[in-house]
Amino acid sequence: DLMLEGIGKIREFSDCIAKAKRTTRFIYSHGKVLDLMRSLNGKQEIVRPGATRFATSFLTLASMWKQRQTLKTLFVSPQWYANRLKDSEGGKAAEATVISVSFWQSVEHCMRASQPLLRALRIADGDETPAMAEMWAAMDVAKTHIKEALTHKTNLLGQVVATVGKRWDNQMEQKLHGAALFLNPNKFFVIKESNKRQASRLRSMFIDVLW
Repeated sequence: DLMLEGIGKIREFSDCIAKAKRTTRFIYSHGKVLDLMRSLNGKQEIVRPGATRFATSFLTLASMWKQRQTLKTLFVSPQWYANRLKDSEGGKAAEATVISVSFWQSVEHCMRASQPLLRALRIADGDETPAMAEMWAAMDVAKTHIKEALTHKTNLLGQVVATVGKRWDNQMEQKLHGAALFLNPNKFFVIKESNKRQASRLRSMFIDVLW
């Protein structure tokens, strides 16, 4: 959750999240606009509550991305142009956001950075509390997916990796957890096949704990 908070503070993401919040707030504050959106998307909602407010921000972005065509249709529809809210400050801002190519590009980048962490968060928030070894493995997968998803955005990738690494390395990466993962054959042998350096590091952690 703190990783998501940190990622949300990266300039490109914070601007994108702020615009998304203003847009959803505008839509949900005006009944006629909300009814129009629901008539276009089959009464689906764009706000997606999550376990935490940081998760909610990224889940809402993912929902907006999924319904981006509906939102664009809403703000170019005859009903919207006939609505007096079109000329309001909030209406102009919402319309500008939804028809902005750069906004949707930022939403996509936000999703690429956040979705792997949201999957790990769902594991942590499950009915059964996972062993630390399970979470370590889930975070390894998340970090790999983030690197693959943002490989074309070197600067942004560096900021995201640094944010994730700062939280994980300082708070969670303990030798005892590494030893537990080493002793979990279901997870360890997969790591051994794909990342020999990581497997060797886990073995060293196990030896240190044993010593």
